Amino acid sequence: MTKIAVIIPYYQKASGILRRALESISLQQLSPDQEVEIIVVDDGSPVAAAQEVEAIEFKAPFSLTLIKQANAGVAEARNRGLRQVDAATNYIAFLDSDDWWHEGHLSQGVRALEKGHDFYFCDNRRQGHHESHFASGEAALMSGYIKSHKNDGGIVSLTKNEIASVVLREFPTQLSTVVYRKEKGEGLRFDPSFKNAGEDMLFILQLAHQSDAACFSPEARVECGEGVNIYFGNIGWDAPGHLTRLSDRLRSHVHIRDVIALSKENAAWNNKQIAKLRRDFVFHTLRQWVAHKGAWPQAARALARQDASFLLWFPVHTVQVSIGRLLKTYHPA
Repeated sequence: MTKIAVIIPYYQKASGILRRALESISLQQLSPDQEVEIIVVDDGSPVAAAQEVEAIEFKAPFSLTLIKQANAGVAEARNRGLRQVDAATNYIAFLDSDDWWHEGHLSQGVRALEKGHDFYFCDNRRQGHHESHFASGEAALMSGYIKSHKNDGGIVSLTKNEIASVVLREFPTQLSTVVYRKEKGEGLRFDPSFKNAGEDMLFILQLAHQSDAACFSPEARVECGEGVNIYFGNIGWDAPGHLTRLSDRLRSHVHIRDVIALSKENAAWNNKQIAKLRRDFVFHTLRQWVAHKGAWPQAARALARQDASFLLWFPVHTVQVSIGRLLKTYHPA
């Protein structure tokens, strides 16, 4: 028997969102020797998960485990789900509560793993953003791989360096698209210190590093919804969590530099990204400082405590940003 665990961290303010995600799992096409345990971790959601699942009856080969915890963030919720996974589980998949799967998603992922791959992901659509992430203009590497690599029954294989490159630079592996071999991710956890960004990329890069073979499907088999989403909800310059989001992105790339063995090319790209994110962080810190009449933003104070080198790079990048804005050579993100 092949056992698959699906982990859903749950925090939503509207009813019906989790129900849609669960119904998409129940429609997955499984073979007779497969069973699926759905693990929903209610992270102190305003709309309780118990309320969402009471009208849904899961029958074999599907089962549902519902865990409730005080709000601790998506990383802790996923970690709680990972701790719940049975030792006999073969494969693990993630699904954010506001996303949903096409009917063939899970079977395609399992089929790829049964062919010898350790890590699988696919294209996705995001309402209001893109019909295909791979074709959105933000995934040039992925588009190149699709054109240059062999497509074996809907599966395209990637080398370790290729998967590291694409995750680091384009992050096409939105977590709801991922299915992986449990034994390759043993001991991996999400870092709960990243609240607004970065925890997914760190987890996926470490998983890819521990995997021997990775692959993807060029088909968009996952729909990304519009529920509570900390990352996308704080993209705008005036969003309340925008500076914290920038801080988490910066810290994640510094963490990658310090703990993950990157190729020479990827290390160079990552260092440039750190410099760019530092400049952006400086710009938005100063912008908020002016807007709040000299009040030092909380996110900047937090980063100063977390980053021992903050007082070294912040003044340097302040000068660079000031000159770049004056010469119109620096354009903040």
